[in-house]
Amino acid sequence: MPATVDGTEEAEFAWKMWSLDWPRPSAGEHTVTSRAIDKSGNIQPAMSDPWIAKKHTYWESNGQVTRRIQVS
Repeated sequence: MPATVDGTEEAEFAWKMWSLDWPRPSAGEHTVTSRAIDKSGNIQPAMSDPWIAKKHTYWESNGQVTRRIQVS
């Protein structure tokens, strides 16, 4: 689902806050993955991507971020 990027900063290498209008999610645990796509159409790599697997720290990886959330 497309999310809305909050703010208008145009820094090339910066974290971006985002929000998502998720109508009527079912109760229970869900997995949410954020994935950026730049103006050229390049997709942020998944953490399983071989290029990311070579990185030593979370800060180096720049991969997609997956979180589990609980909806009540």
